[in-house]
Amino acid sequence: MKTVLTLVADPANPSSFSTIPAAVKARLQELGVADIDENWLKPDVAVDFTFTGTAAISALEDLTVHCDFCQQPATDRRKKLLLADMDSTIITVECIDELADFAGLKDEV
Repeated sequence: MKTVLTLVADPANPSSFSTIPAAVKARLQELGVADIDENWLKPDVAVDFTFTGTAAISALEDLTVHCDFCQQPATDRRKKLLLADMDSTIITVECIDELADFAGLKDEV
């Protein structure tokens, strides 16, 4: 089974990401994972590692403290719909607070 491990830099501290991908790849190799394909989604920000088999996420946790990561099967990986919380997830503000401020009601919210 093909697996994809995606790593994404912390936008608040992108410089902490610089050594993580190489360390994760080395750890995967130490775990016996072979044929690792590295595909940068955005240089120095997000990378996919595709490989055969699965790796124990617990074996990578110490390396991924300063980034987000997701491991999933490569089959049917491409999605057609994304559901996410906007506030402080996709954008850096709380919209309800900003809308209340715009309406002059921030203190009440």
